[in-house]
Amino acid sequence: MIAQYVHTLLFHCPNCGQAMAVSHVSDEKNLETVDAQSFRVGCRSCHQSFVLPALQAKSHSVREWSLGAGA
Repeated sequence: MIAQYVHTLLFHCPNCGQAMAVSHVSDEKNLETVDAQSFRVGCRSCHQSFVLPALQAKSHSVREWSLGAGA
């Protein structure tokens, strides 16, 4: 069985302050690998788009996603 990890990061919109979320699939579980990256995040409230470093995320969660036969 192959495992991947889904990283979900939650940001505050720099323009209006609303919550913005982005998910990223990685072969690595550790946060440091993802925290070194930046992500394009769009706000559904003010419709602005931003490239934000993962280190600015207010929350970062990781979930294992297993890929098996028949998945």
